[in-house]
Amino acid sequence: LESARLSPPAPHALIGARDAIARAGIGDDAKARLVWDPSSATRSRFYPLWELEYPARTVWVDAITGRIWDTLGKERGG
Repeated sequence: LESARLSPPAPHALIGARDAIARAGIGDDAKARLVWDPSSATRSRFYPLWELEYPARTVWVDAITGRIWDTLGKERGG
């Protein structure tokens, strides 16, 4: 199990799938699923992304801020 202490205390509510689709400006028929994998978009599983799939394209929406990512750069740790 994991935990995190937010400083300063602030709301940490996830946006919903419909809101993520609307923010991305794609059709309502997009498939949405909440995902997490370390990348340049998120390094913590406390900050998941909405993965939105629709014909010929996939985008990711930050579930906290609503920022849209067209690609997820994978960085190698060390």
